[in-house]
Amino acid sequence: MRWALITAAVMLAACTNSGEPDYPAPPAVIIVPHSPDTASVEKGIDAVPETDAIKLEWYRTNDINVRFYNIYRKAEDETFFSKIKTINIESVSPPFDTTYFDGDSTVTIEKYFSYFITATSKDGIEGARSDTVRYKLLSKATTDRPNNEELTTPPVFEWTFDAQSGIPNSYILRIEEEISEKKVFAQKLDVVSFDWRQVLDFSQVDTVGVLQSGIRYRWRIDTIGQDEETSGAESEWKTFRMN
Repeated sequence: MRWALITAAVMLAACTNSGEPDYPAPPAVIIVPHSPDTASVEKGIDAVPETDAIKLEWYRTNDINVRFYNIYRKAEDETFFSKIKTINIESVSPPFDTTYFDGDSTVTIEKYFSYFITATSKDGIEGARSDTVRYKLLSKATTDRPNNEELTTPPVFEWTFDAQSGIPNSYILRIEEEISEKKVFAQKLDVVSFDWRQVLDFSQVDTVGVLQSGIRYRWRIDTIGQDEETSGAESEWKTFRMN
């Protein structure tokens, strides 16, 4: 009887260990820090120009057994986090394996949303959660002129902002080469007037040599709240060409 029990235990252990090997839990995901809105390359959690959405960005883990990233979200008026997205890194291409745009219908302006991210291994083991980050979308400025124009003199930038949604702390005028998306100018502008229409004459700014003849540029206006790292909005891009 004793030998029968020992034999059964050995067989059970052999069956248990005959499957796929168990992978350790993945390491905690590290979220990319928010870069200044005037940086050459904008990184980390941020607003996006195309729509009312929040961009999340994290570093790729060096664990070859990781297959999924999970995004969890909580609005400021909610108690618990909910999983809103699982990304299968084997079915997407970089950078979409480490970037997510949260723009569903529940993401509204003037409300903070908090996020954390986890990684899951091939056998379904979920790792520790990342640090929590948060962001609040503000109202977008509406860019007016120049809009697809050919210019021979420095542009006069015009945009509007609905003051009913609150006065921004500042604006940022950002100009990039349209094709290369290389930043050529990004400067914070104080809100000197609460009027709905804003105007900046580029000839009055110390920008000698910034704009070159024959180059097409795109520009936008970022709306900045009291905390630049956790709140903001980015207008849609408009273009012009210097002749």
